[in-house]
Amino acid sequence: MLLLAKDTIDKLATSAKFAVAGIGLLAVASAIFSIVCGYRAAYGWPLIAKIENDADLRAWFEERSSWAQQRLARAVQLLHWSVYGAIAALVALTIAIGFLWLGPTDSPASPVVKVSYQKSSNGPQSVCGKLASLDAQTVVLNVTEGPRTSPQAIPVSSVTKTEVVSAC
Repeated sequence: MLLLAKDTIDKLATSAKFAVAGIGLLAVASAIFSIVCGYRAAYGWPLIAKIENDADLRAWFEERSSWAQQRLARAVQLLHWSVYGAIAALVALTIAIGFLWLGPTDSPASPVVKVSYQKSSNGPQSVCGKLASLDAQTVVLNVTEGPRTSPQAIPVSSVTKTEVVSAC
């Protein structure tokens, strides 16, 4: 799931990334729980018994036959838990896939642009900053000067050149 969705995960918002990771871990834990319960239901838990002679073997066998009735009830219970664990793993995987498909995405970073424009009174000028908004009349850049960032509006009719730059 994660190998196929690598590009999708990169586009998710941070909270959705944590949700997918948490639900994925829950799915893995549920699958492990299901496997262990299924194994225990089918085979029991291995025990080491010390048998040195025929008397020890008879005692072990008699103890085991009375224990078998109790084990049967426990095996049924473990088999139920195994099925519940498998269902939980499938539900968790389905939810994780839902987050991958429908989860909120990170908003793209605002591009840094350099805008050259013609101001009638001062001649050609340029300004560099992060693009804040753009409509039919105005380009708004967030310009950082020292520790302060302020929006600067430029009329679209005066823009002569716009270029995306890596930094101002």
